[in-house]
Amino acid sequence: MIYRLIFIAVAVSSVLVPLRVAAQDVGSFSADEIITQIAIYLAEEENAEIPDYELLEERLNALISNPVDINRTTRRDLERLPFLDDTEVEALLRYVYLYGPMQSVYELQLVDGLRPLSRRFIIPFISVGDAVGDTSWSDALREASHTLFARVGTEVEQRAGYADGSYPGAPVGGMLKYRVQAADRLYAGITLEHDEGEPFLSHGAHGFDLCRAYVRARAGRHVSLFAGDFRASFGRGLLFGERAYGGMMDALGRSGANGSGISHYGGADETDFFRGAGVSVSWGGWRVDAFYSFRYYDADTTGGFFPTLRQGGLHRTMSERRSRHTVGMHTAAVHASYAGRHFEVGLTAGGSYHKISRRLPDNPYYRPMFSGNMQGGVSTDYRLFFRTLRLYGETAVNQGLAVATVNTLAVSPLSFLDIYLNHRYYSPRYDMYFSNAVGSGSRVNDEHGATFGFSLSMPRHWSLDAYADVYRRRWVSYRNAAPSLGWEARCDAEYGRGERLTATVSARYRFREIESGAVRPVGAGVHSDMFSLRGVVRYGAG
Repeated sequence: MIYRLIFIAVAVSSVLVPLRVAAQDVGSFSADEIITQIAIYLAEEENAEIPDYELLEERLNALISNPVDINRTTRRDLERLPFLDDTEVEALLRYVYLYGPMQSVYELQLVDGLRPLSRRFIIPFISVGDAVGDTSWSDALREASHTLFARVGTEVEQRAGYADGSYPGAPVGGMLKYRVQAADRLYAGITLEHDEGEPFLSHGAHGFDLCRAYVRARAGRHVSLFAGDFRASFGRGLLFGERAYGGMMDALGRSGANGSGISHYGGADETDFFRGAGVSVSWGGWRVDAFYSFRYYDADTTGGFFPTLRQGGLHRTMSERRSRHTVGMHTAAVHASYAGRHFEVGLTAGGSYHKISRRLPDNPYYRPMFSGNMQGGVSTDYRLFFRTLRLYGETAVNQGLAVATVNTLAVSPLSFLDIYLNHRYYSPRYDMYFSNAVGSGSRVNDEHGATFGFSLSMPRHWSLDAYADVYRRRWVSYRNAAPSLGWEARCDAEYGRGERLTATVSARYRFREIESGAVRPVGAGVHSDMFSLRGVVRYGAG
């Protein structure tokens, strides 16, 4: 096991005018404490992606500095908050529609369908006073906040690569970040990062391994411009998706989780980002996002082609350094959508081109996957909200006419009960570089599955969430030499007492068929199963 010792961790903030909410306590919790609690809450799912805390903190701070006017908000505005599900978004909109403008944040206690944790989390991100006009560019720049962060770390228990000389760099890594925020007018920053074991000024290296810069500027009320590094996600993520926080229930309950559009990126991830320029235009119910990116990816190009793009961003060994930035890729996409009161529909088109061809090994596992120089696809995403019924999904087709579709039907027959039914089908020949959607694995490929789940808010501070998911793979896959089946079930019971105490008990069972070298009927192979039970107690003293 590798342990890291942090030598230096310095965060210096120079803020001419403090953020409107961050300097205040919210129910005896500061905004910084609430951001930390949100990150912990989103990371607690056993099968969830580990949150990029720096990126999450940056996005939440941006929302805190420009809180949503709860009395004039829209569904899209509320969906930017990662801890709210569709039911809670609808509950907030319905409350304001039925009872008129809120007069105080204390009215959140009266919103039926809002969880205690969400009531606590949401306070720094909303305002209930009179609407504040747009801040001018001169005022925004004069009151801008500046943040400098530096970190240096080392490995206490060093890896074998240092002893045998395969890691030429020192066992010391670090990161330097600077960012400036001027109200909602300007976000800009620079990130420099160096990993342990990587050469710094030797073996062909020229300092920091990662150098990143980004700018997002708002031109008027309806246009945002992006330059440098950014991320993009549209619809349900079948063409362009971002790693979602939380687990399966969060994916079922948040129809807008993977459709955030273009967003600036200043984190330390060396793989999952675009580099170029983009624009986002919104007017009334219309929204159009478009971007162009050119950046280099890591890959082994021996023989003049590459089998796969490398992940991780580490460049310590000779083979890792030889693979650094060898494949230049052009990527472009456009997404247009229109949102009405009870529906939203969108269309996405995009593709990528790289001069060096992707050629896969002669192995049945790789046979359906993409090979060549150019890939692309189109998709349509849709959402329907009608009384107690919600339907949302996306259907995509790639350049080989392979289909992927994911759809969720949600029904709320009672104010305290939500029922979810999800269906997904991903063709074995559907293989897109930047897709990231709900499923049992890390790739949107070769899966036919269904999920049934429900969320029940019981009296006396109790809530119960549960789901069962079953899926089938038609083609050979990792650890499976034949078609395979799998399923899992999970149940979470939560007790919340007031705003400070919550306790959760989670039970999960997972079944998967694993390696079998012989041709066999589906369901007749070796399998693995796992059962887990755990509890979490959160308490905030005040």
